[in-house]
Parts: sequence; structure tokens; C-alpha cells
Amino acid sequence: MKELIIVESPTKAKMIERFLEGRYNVISSMGHVRDLPSYRLGVNIDKDFEPEYEILKKKKKLLAEIKKLASKGGMIYLGMDEDREGEAIGWHLLQSLKLPDLEKRSERIVFHEVTKEALTDALKSPRKIDMNLVDAQQARRILDRVVGYKISPLLSRKIRRGLSAGRVQSVGLRMIVERERERLKFVPREYFSVAGEVSIDEKLIPVGLWGRSGKKYGKFDLGKKDADQAVKESLKGKLEIKKVSLKEKKLRALPPFITSTLQQEAYNKLKYTPARTMRIAQRLYEGIDMIDGRAGGLITYMRTDSVKVSPAASKKAADYIKKNFGDQYYPKKANVYKSRKSAQEAHECIRPTDLTLDPDSLEKSLSKEEMMLYKLIWERFVASQMVPAVISQKRVDGDAGDYNYRITGQSIVFDGYTRVWASGLSETLLPEINEGDKFYWKKLEALKHETKPPPRYTLATLVSELENNGIGRPSTYAT
Repeated sequence: MKELIIVESPTKAKMIERFLEGRYNVISSMGHVRDLPSYRLGVNIDKDFEPEYEILKKKKKLLAEIKKLASKGGMIYLGMDEDREGEAIGWHLLQSLKLPDLEKRSERIVFHEVTKEALTDALKSPRKIDMNLVDAQQARRILDRVVGYKISPLLSRKIRRGLSAGRVQSVGLRMIVERERERLKFVPREYFSVAGEVSIDEKLIPVGLWGRSGKKYGKFDLGKKDADQAVKESLKGKLEIKKVSLKEKKLRALPPFITSTLQQEAYNKLKYTPARTMRIAQRLYEGIDMIDGRAGGLITYMRTDSVKVSPAASKKAADYIKKNFGDQYYPKKANVYKSRKSAQEAHECIRPTDLTLDPDSLEKSLSKEEMMLYKLIWERFVASQMVPAVISQKRVDGDAGDYNYRITGQSIVFDGYTRVWASGLSETLLPEINEGDKFYWKKLEALKHETKPPPRYTLATLVSELENNGIGRPSTYAT
């Protein structure tokens, strides 16, 4: 008698069926099989907010098919995603099947990547449905319904058809409105700076004024008259170098992705909306057929607020980095990153399931958008496990009369994690400069500036602001 595995996604079901080679029946519930009714509130407020669930019409035939398989008597494993929604899908399914011995014959299995190894481990350690997660999902669903169902029709009637309200989107809208009000009230403020160039070994080197008689200027300390006076006085003589200093600085890699940072980076670098990013990530997580005949999930679960890395994944990253880049690129102790205080840390970070599947090796197996997102995830994770980059910063201070100027440059001593992750780090190489050297001005001018209003939110900055304020969860930002 074959045992039964039920998951929420047909792609996931197909991958699991291939891993298990026909030893189990595997079927997808295609998401929820029951929900609150769409045509009425469906929450009995007078009865302690009791939800009134209904079987979804389009799922009745599928539910009958699942019930037929579940009636055969073997164990039933619920392999939905390990989050509130996944837990609730499994619980609703059991409630809807209404088989007498289902409680004894059903178990919950969880895995954070759709790979044969992860599935095998999950089947060795099943558990029961976590009702705390189910209750949390129900509370959120009921709150969404009570808030949205009552307010959304009012917005459509009073303002414009199609408008809706919700516990996250309404707060997000308020933030956008408040930012726009800030912009409307903003009054620009004028300020000045002094900058120019000197010629050193036939190379034009930028120079900036930072103070007078050793006292640093504040942002608004220089008015037009002061700036013009600084230019006039400075041009009477040469720039005389007073001090040259060198300082080494280590630049650490960013932590591996969580849902919100993946959405922000994908928007900033690829111009993918959060919704598009999550659709692509879902496909990478659920599994891809590769041209060499292999199949499986390429990334770990993509709805997470944790930057933690499992010990096994950390060890594999160490081996990969040492083998492909050299021992000098891996730290003496594995990098550890801290998640936010509000993080639930139910999952790992978003990372590749197999580092040997580098982006180049998957070029013919993935669509262009899948490749771009996978490359982003792969590079960010590998870089997060590498040593810092080391730069040498050179600061040259010089005077023209009693006005104090500065020249800055930097060189890369060791590329570290930037070998993999394009961090925007660049070199500004300076020619040899020594204390006592004097240089003629090639250009020196007063520059006018104006303060700018706070920028409008982009999709990336809005997600970041919501997260910073503890509003929403990883699964809500894309919607």
C-alpha cells in the first residue's frame, strides 16, 4: 500500500514524485481547498469572531480525488511550506476530508528546500499539525476580512471603484501620503562649498575645502560671500601639503538575502517588482528541470526573515570557496550575521541549495529572468561567506593661507568578497605626494547647492520602511 504525500503546489508535487521514484502517491491541493466565502463577511462577530469556512467550488472535484487516495488506509504526509499559510492549508485539508481515522494517519513533514536529501530527512522526522501556526493564520485571515471587507466597498463607493483597504496596505498608504506632505511643505535651503583641482604629475586631482584654521565647516557655515572670499584668498598662493596619512579599512560583505532584502536588491538592480521577484523565486524554490536530466529546487524557501545559515550549508560554502577561490578567501571562523530582533527565524536565509550549480552552469536551463535572480542570490550568498575586502585610504591635507583643503584616494589591497559580489568598490589612485610639496591651482570655484526634499518612496524603499517599522511579514510585501 502506497503512502500519500500532499503538497500545495503542482510543481512541487512533480519534483517530489521524481525524487521518490513511485514509492509514494504524491498529489497537490493547488493551495487552499476552503476559505471564507467571497460573497459575504463569513465571520460571526457575535460568536467570538468565529470563521464560517466553505469548500471552494473549483476544488470540490480535486478534494474528492484526494479523499479517494486518502481512504486507502496508508499514512498521509502533509508537505506544505513551513509557515502559517502552509500549516493552515494542511489543517483545512484534513478538516475537509472528514475521514474518521485521519488524525492517527496524518503527519506533517517540513523541508526548506525541494531536494531529495531534504525530503528524505523530513520523512524521517514527521510531526503533527502545529495549531499555534494555524490559529495565527486564522487570526490574520479574519482580521484581513473584517478590515478589508468593511472598508474596501466604502472606498469604492466614495472615492473610486476598485480601491481596497488592508492592515498592511493602508499603513503603507499612510506612509506614502505623509512623505508627500513632507515634500509639499519642504522649503529648500541654500548652501555653498569650495572645490577645485591641482595638477600633480600632469594629472588633475580633485581638492575640496573642509575648514579654516583647523576648524571644520558645518554644512551651512559657508554663505556665498564666504565661499567667494575663500576662493579669492586661496588663489593668491599654492596649495601646500601639510600631512599625508594612510589607513587600512576592512569592508565586510552584506548578509545573505531575506525576503525583504531580496525584493529591494532585485528592484534596485534588475527593476523587478516585489511581486515579480517572488513569482520567479517561487519557481526556483519549487524546482527546475535541468538540461542534463537532473531536477530539483535551486534555492531555499524564499519567505524568511532570518539571515542564519545551517551548519551543513556553512560547511559546503567553506569547501566551495577554498576550492574555487583559495584558502585566503575564507575566514578563520565562519561569518555569522544577526537577524532583526523581530525576526521569527523559522527558516534559513535565502541561499542556493547546491553551490556547484553556479549561474554559468544553468544558463541553458533557466529563462533570462530566472537566471538573473538566481545569479543575484548565488553571488550574494557566496560573498556573505567570504573574507572582507581590504582597502588602503590615503588622505592628503593641505593649506592655502589659513584655508584647509583635502585630497582623498583609495586603493584595493585585497578584493575579498568583491571577487564575487559587485559592490561598486573602485580605486581612486593618487600620484606620489609628500609633506611640503606645493601645487598650483588649475581650478577653484564656489559651488552653490540646495537641500533636497525627502525622496518619494520606490517599491524598494517602501518595503524597507515597512520592515523597519515592524509592519507586515515577508509574505505580505509582494502583495
